[in-house]
Amino acid sequence: MDHEEGISVRIHALCRIEPGKLPHIAANFEDHGEDCVLRYDEFGEFRLLSTEEANNLLLSDDQRWYIFEDQRWFIYYDPEKLHEIRNRVDLDRFRAAGYFDDVSVILLARDQERIPEVVWVRLEELSADGKSFQGILLNEPDMDFGVHEGDMLTVRFAEHEEGRFLVAQTGPA
Repeated sequence: MDHEEGISVRIHALCRIEPGKLPHIAANFEDHGEDCVLRYDEFGEFRLLSTEEANNLLLSDDQRWYIFEDQRWFIYYDPEKLHEIRNRVDLDRFRAAGYFDDVSVILLARDQERIPEVVWVRLEELSADGKSFQGILLNEPDMDFGVHEGDMLTVRFAEHEEGRFLVAQTGPA
């Protein structure tokens, strides 16, 4: 999971599959010092292999270790504050496909003179009480709310007769 690029897949090897034969590794990127990463926009829908399916790939112990170490590195260097946000199922309906940290937010002006606008925000951190988030505005609002692309916003849940929404309020308190 890449905070800015969304779901990403690192390809360690390319396999050739022929009917009636075991998969054959055609290119192993580890041996060539190369790197191949696909971003969500390039591959779209996917599913994770079950343990049984992964074991059926007949990887050597060295290959399994290499993959494990690579995954451990990504988990270790992924900031803990993002794990808290990514584990919040109440955010799921607002998330951008393939980008777990990016959510749709309704931008509100405190003076209520402007029509609310839907924008995208990349969540960066959860407040200590768990009731609000800090995030970066990813797109420039069409109307002048006094905030701009790249600005940090405070985002919270708001209840409305039509349901629950994520909102960010702008302007003086």
